[in-house]
Amino acid sequence: MPVFALLRSSLATVVGMLMGLVPALRVSRVNLLSVLRSETGFQMSRRNWTGSSILVTQIAVSLLLLLSAGLIVRPCSASATSIPASSRITSCSPVSI
Repeated sequence: MPVFALLRSSLATVVGMLMGLVPALRVSRVNLLSVLRSETGFQMSRRNWTGSSILVTQIAVSLLLLLSAGLIVRPCSASATSIPASSRITSCSPVSI
């Protein structure tokens, strides 16, 4: 069992490092001085457009998950403060809407 945990954590570390290095390597290929001096500015290619749309989708899904988690946690925290400690239930079920 610990071998699988070590394998999963090392795989997650390698994937995370690769996902961080790929955009950094793309940016390092761009000559920033020529882009800043040009009159037309930085032209967005088809490849960058798809990358930008993936980024916007990722941010939207992350916000949706954060809001959902907040809606799930809110009933738990409200019930924990209103019930005396002697009669609290350790588990909390979300309120249906």
